[in-house]
Amino acid sequence: MHSTNKTHRLLLLLTGLTLMAFSMPAQEVVEAKLPLENNGWKFDAGGDIRIREEFFNHIPVAKDPPGVSRGGKNNSIRFRTMAWASAEYEGIIFYGRLNNEFRQWIKPHNSKAFDWPDELLIDNLYLRLDQVLGEGVVLTIGRQDIALGSKRLVLEGTPKDGSRTIYMNGITLGVRIDDLTRLDLFGVYNTDEDKLAIGHEHRDIVGYKNALDTMDEAGGGIFITSRLTERLPFELYYLYKHDTSYTWLPKADEAPARVGASDYHTFGLRLMPIFGSQFSGELELAGQFGEEDADNSVRAMMAAGNLTWKPELSYSPAFSANLVYLSGDDEDSRRQEGFNPLWGRYPWVSELYIYSWDLERAGFWTNLIYPYLQATCKPAAGYDLRASLGPMFAEEKNGPGHGSRRGWLGIVRLDFPLAKGLLGRDDTMKGHLLAEVLKPGSYYEVSHTSYFLRWEVSYSF
Repeated sequence: MHSTNKTHRLLLLLTGLTLMAFSMPAQEVVEAKLPLENNGWKFDAGGDIRIREEFFNHIPVAKDPPGVSRGGKNNSIRFRTMAWASAEYEGIIFYGRLNNEFRQWIKPHNSKAFDWPDELLIDNLYLRLDQVLGEGVVLTIGRQDIALGSKRLVLEGTPKDGSRTIYMNGITLGVRIDDLTRLDLFGVYNTDEDKLAIGHEHRDIVGYKNALDTMDEAGGGIFITSRLTERLPFELYYLYKHDTSYTWLPKADEAPARVGASDYHTFGLRLMPIFGSQFSGELELAGQFGEEDADNSVRAMMAAGNLTWKPELSYSPAFSANLVYLSGDDEDSRRQEGFNPLWGRYPWVSELYIYSWDLERAGFWTNLIYPYLQATCKPAAGYDLRASLGPMFAEEKNGPGHGSRRGWLGIVRLDFPLAKGLLGRDDTMKGHLLAEVLKPGSYYEVSHTSYFLRWEVSYSF
């Protein structure tokens, strides 16, 4: 009760500060003094404050204990603060960003995860050469956020810490070959703990099968994006990922097991056809080969795509039929057929359902067939509304239940603006509401309806 009261007092304080900002006369709004310029140098800085509360319960898990929902009831308020600064001189850019996220737990009461003050992180720290090496060439070296292609396979370098960070340590090179074709290359190396964290909590940021020792990830790839034909833009890519060997504890009554090193080679093609002014599509196909746990060959695949209709109406509606297919592993075979999502271990499918993999490998989308319908619109300026519904299946019946139906998943999300220019000319405040519901199917032994709810307010300056 004391924890809850403290949380409510903090929320009231934040609400009061927000109302005060809204009530400020226009002439009292402080004009932003950045960016600055001096002798050819450009300096800039800013930050972001994000507050969100999340509730979830009855989320089913596939591994033991199969009859228990993942973590039971959860209710936490998350506070993330970020501050960044940059200096630029004739296309040479130095950029740094600090990050901290802590949580106020309401349920469970005894949780200490991400407690105040937690870690102060160097979230980004890189050198970027923009056009210095030639026109259309951008080279970035250091800790950075990397998002390539459809972002289904390359976005998240730190899946276990949720949305606190997504950085990767590496090098990226972007080359604009001509007005129609672009080449992107990257190479990364990520460790299971952040060695640069201040106030080190020994936080696991890889989340790989309860690893008991160091488990590092390395790799890279190449993307070729082209619009050689206006009606059929496409991407070709090759991705390589290496996971080091590690020790993990399968169950409480079993001895630690050693998992060998793994190498994954993924080849992909993404087509983005335009059928007319109102119709478009997407089809991404990827094949995966290699070796897992030192001696098991990998043969897996991914398919994802959609057909979208955007009628020309004032509120910009869009209706789409979508499919996600990720191959599953046949446990009776020595071959690994389950697709490895590489650096795509984040909630690109669902915020609720990503927790179902927490007891295996954090955010590890695999063995999934998910056809769904989606509708989006912009009911007013700055507002975005999205709703989707569809059944989820497992290709392989390897769950605690007797069937392949993971369940029906419904999602509704509303993004909305709150204010602009509160303390500076370019400041923005926005928020969103999110609700997800899952009715578990025969893949599980539980039948309770799962839910995930979230509200968020963020302020950028």
